[in-house]
Amino acid sequence: MNIRHISKTQIWSRAQIWSNAKTPASAGAARARVARTAMAAAALGLVAACTTVTPYQASTGGVGYTDQELDNGRFRITFEGNSQTELATVENYVLYRAAEVTLREGGDHFVVLDSNTEAMRRFVTNGTVFDSGFGRHGFFYGPGYFGGFGGGFGTTTATTRERRSYTVGAVVEVRQGDKPRGDASAYDARQIIDNLNPALIRPGS
Repeated sequence: MNIRHISKTQIWSRAQIWSNAKTPASAGAARARVARTAMAAAALGLVAACTTVTPYQASTGGVGYTDQELDNGRFRITFEGNSQTELATVENYVLYRAAEVTLREGGDHFVVLDSNTEAMRRFVTNGTVFDSGFGRHGFFYGPGYFGGFGGGFGTTTATTRERRSYTVGAVVEVRQGDKPRGDASAYDARQIIDNLNPALIRPGS
């Protein structure tokens, strides 16, 4: 019987060859684990960002207020909230921003000339997201509100969750002097500031 002796050096070399042969698969698995961890962290960050009410702030990352001058004394004010921000809060934010713009421009009151509300419905079913939008015309606080929310989205199951976010826009005109009596579309800027300021949610609060 021939007995072949293998030196320690040969054993170590063969172990290295076997290890190197396994490296690509191991590296691939490691990269996959890192990718899954990064995706999970990003998902957690997104969830954390959407679990708090949108604060009153200039638009950042798609949420917050914007204002644009359309004509002499006329401005378009919008506020977009996330799925945790109620419609009434978004409407208040638009009124508050309109009051700020009015005082900035040297006015005393503003009149809502036109407004609209858009709602985005998001359905999450077993990790799959479906979006649908619908809206209404007319401002919640002003006269002439008509219509209502419409549309729908199939049927839902016990595993389906609905998320709803709102964007409210208004065209306002800045005016000086006392607001006209009996005009429900006119708002005293200073009174709006005083009444809504205590309920405002500021960034970091």
